[in-house]
Amino acid sequence: MSGRVFCAVRAREFPCILLDISPVGAALECAGYLSAEDKIIFYLERLGRFEGTIVARAGIRLSVKFAKSEFSRTKIASKIAHFLETVDDDGSRLRTAPRAPKHAMSQFMWRDGSVSDCSIIDISLTGASLATQARPRLGDVIHFGTTPARVVRHHASGIGVEFIPRSEFLSRSV
Repeated sequence: MSGRVFCAVRAREFPCILLDISPVGAALECAGYLSAEDKIIFYLERLGRFEGTIVARAGIRLSVKFAKSEFSRTKIASKIAHFLETVDDDGSRLRTAPRAPKHAMSQFMWRDGSVSDCSIIDISLTGASLATQARPRLGDVIHFGTTPARVVRHHASGIGVEFIPRSEFLSRSV
């Protein structure tokens, strides 16, 4: 997903590509000259505006840390869940949607269509940790909104899932 990074200290804006994002930080690729401890604002085409501090740089890869506010983390988790929930039938992400459906934050769907309650502990574009009483087996496929996910671990309060790219999931289902 593409976007732009703005650094006030450098008084410049650079194009960037999002590699991953979670409520605590993001991984970006950006060819512009930025260094650790630079405060940045970045805009992502379908996710919106984020503020953070660069904590590491390796070539063109940046690790960005967001503010530690619980409100900020909750808001970012909600944006990611909403993004994952708004997938069009052709696999493309919808540009706008009014609000994340309530079940995105409180349920996941089993292959047979039944649902189980859950809440998000942590979420990124590549996976999530969900608090739930349900115990799907390792390797089971569930749906978080319209995004298929594979159960990769169990923990005390629930499960960890890895999101399956929609194209990969559809080719396996046929």
